[in-house]
Amino acid sequence: MSILPLIAASLLAPSTTTGANVAPAWLAPAPLLVTESLIEPSLAPEQHSENRAGSSRGWYVRASGGFVTTSNSDGPGEEIDFDEGYMLSLGVGHRFGANETGIGFAVELDGIWTDQDTSDSGGLQAVRDINVAGALIDGIVDFRLADQFTIYAGAGVGVAWLDVGSSDDDLDSFDDEDGPFLAWQLKGGIGWHFTDRIALVVGYRFLNVDDAEFDDADSDTSFDLETQQHILEAGLIFGF
Repeated sequence: MSILPLIAASLLAPSTTTGANVAPAWLAPAPLLVTESLIEPSLAPEQHSENRAGSSRGWYVRASGGFVTTSNSDGPGEEIDFDEGYMLSLGVGHRFGANETGIGFAVELDGIWTDQDTSDSGGLQAVRDINVAGALIDGIVDFRLADQFTIYAGAGVGVAWLDVGSSDDDLDSFDDEDGPFLAWQLKGGIGWHFTDRIALVVGYRFLNVDDAEFDDADSDTSFDLETQQHILEAGLIFGF
């Protein structure tokens, strides 16, 4: 008798271990293999939107310099005209990342120094130059327009000290009542991101120092100085 019919019958016979009809292994469908290449396209849009939202967060350091364009200020019995000056600023802050709308928020401790000489065009002036040294706490909101570009706006409040240099012999020994005075500022600009942790920022800030009263001990002269500075600045941000 030939054994081929017996082999075929055994391969097609139902399983006796479970009592159910089970197809032979060679008839079972091949398992579906899920590879990384199959799921990668579905995650790509989400990753892209996260980058556009500016999801980086953490501590950073900012260093910037600027061009001060204060036009005038109230001085000792006259209006003081200024030449253009300069500004230096160093900030340390923490960025809390961005929400689903792409809007991020940061808190920054901002140290600022400005220097301006008075102008001779307004005639004889008692004040020769003014230096401002301040420390402010800023809140900054940013929005990532594209993978490399961000716009930002912020406001800060703190204290400032004024150092007034005199050019008149009658005003040559101002008392040390040069601060601290209440100071506040507004700022805004754009950022260009070289990487997730390094960016170039270019912007504008308005710095206001509340009326400061100065007294001259020798001539018994006093005056109030109102300081408002318009500053164009550029700087670098380094995240870590």
